[in-house]
Order: sequence, then structure tokens, then C-alpha cells
Amino acid sequence: RNTRLLERAVDDAPDDGYLWYHLGRTRALAGDPVAALEALEGALSLCSDEDPWAIAALEEGARALRALEASGQALALLEQVEERYRTRPD
Repeated sequence: RNTRLLERAVDDAPDDGYLWYHLGRTRALAGDPVAALEALEGALSLCSDEDPWAIAALEEGARALRALEASGQALALLEQVEERYRTRPD
């Protein structure tokens, strides 16, 4: 149900990165890392560094990559922002 609702919301507001982020999280929780990564890439392309959910989208994207056995890509993704977010406990 949530996936369908979010897909409709994204169709209605395709420039809303926050909706894309939640769609990616929902797809990841449903066990579909390919679709999750697609949505999270959309989210990241629309977010700014100031968006409070930006790092969570990166982390979720890295988890999706790991699920796809692309750990090297996941590490490369996170290394790009490691210094900026070093003080985050998560």
C-alpha cells in the first residue's frame, strides 16, 4: 500500500526529492534493492546539502548497493561525504 501511495505522490510531484527518498526507503524495506536504488538516486539528484534527509538517503543507497553485492561502490559513495558527516553518530 505505501509503495503505491508513494509512487502516485512521486508521479504528482516528480521534483520532490523527499518523496523519492521515502519511496526508496519503502522499496528497500520491501526487499527490492534495485528499485530502492533507482528511487534513492532520484532523491539524491534533487536534494541539497542542507536537506536533513540527504545523508540518510546516501546511507540507504549504500545499503541497497551492498544488497546488490556492490560493496565497493557503496564505500566509494560514502567516502565522498565521510569528512563532512564525521560527527554523525549513525
